Formats: sequence, structure tokens, C-alpha cells
Amino acid sequence: MILLRGTQKFLSFSGIRPQPLSENADSAMVSEWFVNVFYHEHKKHLLFTHRSTLFSFLVTEVKKNDLKDFIGIFRKGLSRAMYHTHCPGEMMQKVLESCDGIAVDKANDRSVLSSMNDMVMKSRWWLSKAEKEEDPAAVAAARLNGMPMGALKYKYPIETFSASYGYKVQPDLKDILWGIPKEEDLAIFLVRELGEAAVDLMTAPPAHIARELVYEARERGDPDERAGLARRALKLDPNCIDAYVVLGDSSEYLDEAVSNYFQAVRVGKEVLGEKFFKENIGRFGALLDSRPYMRALAGLQESSWELGRHAEAIQICRECFA
Repeated sequence: MILLRGTQKFLSFSGIRPQPLSENADSAMVSEWFVNVFYHEHKKHLLFTHRSTLFSFLVTEVKKNDLKDFIGIFRKGLSRAMYHTHCPGEMMQKVLESCDGIAVDKANDRSVLSSMNDMVMKSRWWLSKAEKEEDPAAVAAARLNGMPMGALKYKYPIETFSASYGYKVQPDLKDILWGIPKEEDLAIFLVRELGEAAVDLMTAPPAHIARELVYEARERGDPDERAGLARRALKLDPNCIDAYVVLGDSSEYLDEAVSNYFQAVRVGKEVLGEKFFKENIGRFGALLDSRPYMRALAGLQESSWELGRHAEAIQICRECFA
């Protein structure tokens, strides 16, 4: 049984009235999905997303009359998405057997809806790139399900979806690499989207990619996403001072923040070296190379003060102005 939670936009477009499941329904037998409608190239498309795994698929160029066979549309779109993400036949059969009926209710999870809003933007891009493909919707869905998601602690939707049915499916790297627009951006794209799996595919120096990940992390609003990108940066370059600073900035607890800033300071001293410090007395803070170290000191000073370690914080201030 499928419980489909539609956005207000979808419910208005479809004319379907919400019909919640009865209280007697067995929740263990219900698979919960969300659906939204969006425009692309002056046409309406549907985005379906599994609640707990964020596995998604698209049904493109939908008209209201098409929704008369709503269960058929859902099953066909889901089947194509699983096929293009290389799910085994046994798994596909198992999933489709659970799609024997649909109940529709209102969307009620802001976290899922937030992830879907992001996927709508990516779907438009992938659909544009895949317009010459035989099945653009399935191609776009394969890309969506091969991206690590912050809400999944940077696991892939296809990975979590298949695991929920007792299988292990990973995204196909060849599929994910399809459509990358600029060769010079390849390494940055790979690490950002694939994490450790992309390291061997990169051509740029790891330290450069680590810095790019830190820049990206600073643009993210979600602390978990910032921390995730910073950890990936450190796997590429353990001496990336700013990655530790980002971890400190993203820490929920002060003692954890202090630990990360302290690590940043320690690494900064090792990277810059004693000679650098001696040769640049009086102008240290004005040098670009010293900026990550200075950010680490500032974070360590502020968090130490907030923890009540006033003497340590004052000593760090003296070091900053030395």
C-alpha cells in the first residue's frame, strides 16, 4: 500500500481529495511517498520522493487526464527509475508488489519538502541536459538518486532505498559523470557529489579540491552539510586548516568547537613552520598565507572565553596581536 502525501500545488492541480488511511491500517505495510508538481519548458512534471530514503523519480509532461490511472503512472515511473539505477529484478518485483493501492493525504514533513525543493531545481537542469536521451525522466532520476544527501548523512538515495528492501545498490559512476558541463570543474564536482569515491578520478591536486570544498561549505546554511563537506576536505588534505575551522564553526557544543579550533591551530603551526613565524613578526596577520591560522586562533579564543577559560582566551588574544 502506498501513502502518497501531496503538496498543495499537486492537490490543486490533480483535483484529488485527501483520503487519509484508516486507523486500522498496518503501518508496517505502508510505503510513504511525497509528490510535488513543477513547471519546466512550459510543461508540468511530477516529482515523487520516498519519505525515509529520498529515492525519487519523475513523471514528465503530465496532464490532468493522465491522473485517471494514477496507480499506473506511479508504478511505471518507479519501475523505470529502479531499472535505470540498476536495481536487481528481485528487488524491483518486491517493491512493485507493495504498490497495490494508493491513499492520498496532505504533505506534512517540512524536511522532506525542503529536500524536494532542491531536487526540483536539479531536475530542471538534468532534464535540460537529457532532452536528447530516449528517456529523459529516467536519466534525470538516476542523477538525483546518485547524489549524496545531507538529510541522509551523505548517503545516496539509491543506497538507502535498496537497503530498506534488503539489497545493496550503489550509484553507477558512469551515469553520474554524464552531463558535467566543464572539464575544469570535474574534480570539484566529483568530490562535492561523490565524496571519497571520486578521489581516484580527480586530476586537480587534492589540496586544491579541499579548499574548494571549504568554500562550498561556507555557503551552506545547514551545519550538518557544512561539517560533512569539511570532513571530506580533510580526507583529501589532512592539513587543510580552514576545514577544522569550519568544523569548529559548525559544532553544536562548545567543548567540541574548542577541540576543532585547537586542531586547526596545531595544524596551522605545522604547515606554516617556525621560520615563517619568525620572519614575519609584526606583519603576520596581513599575509594571506596566515589567514586560515588567524581564523583558527579567533575561533579558539571566542569559544574558550564562552567556556569560561578566560586566562587561555586572553593569552590567545596576545598571540593574535603579536
